[in-house]
Amino acid sequence: MKKRWIVTVFAAALAVSQPLCAYGANSITTEAVIGSNSPISSTGSKDDVVVIASGENTVNESGGVEKVVRNERGQAVIGNTAVEFVKEAGAATAGLPEPVVESISAINQGKPLSEAVKDVNVEGYNALTGTHAIVTRAADTNAVKTGDVRVPIYVPNLTDGLGTVEVLFYNNATGRWELIAPSQLDIDNKTLWVNLAGSGTFTVVYKR
Repeated sequence: MKKRWIVTVFAAALAVSQPLCAYGANSITTEAVIGSNSPISSTGSKDDVVVIASGENTVNESGGVEKVVRNERGQAVIGNTAVEFVKEAGAATAGLPEPVVESISAINQGKPLSEAVKDVNVEGYNALTGTHAIVTRAADTNAVKTGDVRVPIYVPNLTDGLGTVEVLFYNNATGRWELIAPSQLDIDNKTLWVNLAGSGTFTVVYKR
């Protein structure tokens, strides 16, 4: 199935975010670049990519089915919510508590999740991607907002045999890490849908 992708760059003006990349071993860095026909994308140091696909069906805040589209600001729009990622690693963690910054760094260095994150039980889980910061905004005003948004994420190394796949998410609003089960998982198309409550930092994890 053909998918159009929006590859975009985001100015990192908020203290709420972290870049998107795939794979969670050794040192991980991420970047986003401008492109014309692609969804929001981030590339890791091992050329691993995670994206939000334009044209993908998802559910808006009212429960209706909509397609993800790209707006004039280069954001992925899902219903009334615009989603973006932060490019610069420094801005992605700026303003976060030091223990959270240390956890993010440990995840991206490939350390065991049970050592990196202390306030949620991740024993036996491994990181499939690096950490990525997401910012959720009102699509009309571009103001930062909270509220559930169902985000489809394409993960190239999402394959059979991983066991339980979840999203480990640091919620900026609550100041806590949490494990979130995908609302939908499509292994064939390497895509998962996850309900996020707002801006924060996430990594895709698995447990065999």
